[in-house]
Amino acid sequence: AAKAYREMLEYRRARGVEKIRALIVSIGVGSVDAWPYFLPRFRPLIDVDGPWKGVSPVLCHGSDRMGNPLTLTTFSHYQYIAIIEAGLGELWLEMALYCDVYFDLLLHERTVATGRMLTRHDVVDIRDVGLGAISKSMLSLLGRMGDSAKHYPEMICRTTCVNFGSVGLVLLRLTKPFLPKQTRDKFMACGSNYTIEGVPPGRLPARWGG
Repeated sequence: AAKAYREMLEYRRARGVEKIRALIVSIGVGSVDAWPYFLPRFRPLIDVDGPWKGVSPVLCHGSDRMGNPLTLTTFSHYQYIAIIEAGLGELWLEMALYCDVYFDLLLHERTVATGRMLTRHDVVDIRDVGLGAISKSMLSLLGRMGDSAKHYPEMICRTTCVNFGSVGLVLLRLTKPFLPKQTRDKFMACGSNYTIEGVPPGRLPARWGG
C-alpha cells in the first residue's frame, strides 16, 4: 500500500494534477463548464470539424438510486481511428486525465455533502460498433489510458455495457486486458434487452432503455 501511494504521488506530480484540480475548482466542480469534454483546450476533439463532430461521446446524467453520479457513453461516437489519424491521441489522453481529476473532486464533494461514500456508475452503449473501430493503435491508446486510470479505480462502482452483440463481445475481450483489475471486475455486459441495476428506466434517455 505504501508503494502504491508513493507511485500515485509521483504520478500526480509528473502530470500536474494539482494544477488541473485548481482549474476545475476555479470553474466550479460539477458545473457544465467544468466538464472536461467542454473545456476550450480540448475543442479540437469536439469541434464540428473534429473527430466527434460537435457531439460529446460521454455525458453526465444525474444519479442512480444510491446517489452515485451516472455517466452515459456512446462508444461508437468515440471514433478512436479518427482521433489517431488527426494526431489527437495525446490530447485525448490528457482529457482522460482531466476526467479522472474531475470525478475525484466531484465524488469527494458529494460524499461529504451526503455523508455516504459515493462512486461513479458508468453505462456504455456498444451499439453500432464494428470491427473497423478496432486497431493496434487504438488498443495502444486504451492501454496508456489504463496507466492513468489505475490511480483512480476506486471511483467506479460499476460499468454496465449494453447492446452487446458478437462484435461487442470481441471488443470487450480485446479491451478488458488494458484496464486495471479493479476496474475489469466491475464490468457487466448486457444484450439488447436489459435493465440497469440501481437505475430507474424513466431516468434514462430512450437509447439506453428509458
